[in-house]
Amino acid sequence: MKVGDLIRMKHCMFWHLKGNPSRHYTEVPFIALEVDYNAVKMMWPDGRIACDLVENYDVVNEVD
Repeated sequence: MKVGDLIRMKHCMFWHLKGNPSRHYTEVPFIALEVDYNAVKMMWPDGRIACDLVENYDVVNEVD
């Protein structure tokens, strides 16, 4: 995973987020803004910025 890649939540995130009222599972891709070892800062489609673990996301489209 690199900066600029499109990433998407893995299906297992549905179970991790089902009890969290502020975040919900979605299959909409995000843009990776920063990647640091096992953390990623990403931008949601509505412009919100969030951080999470790299292991919870799959790369949809890599930037060259």
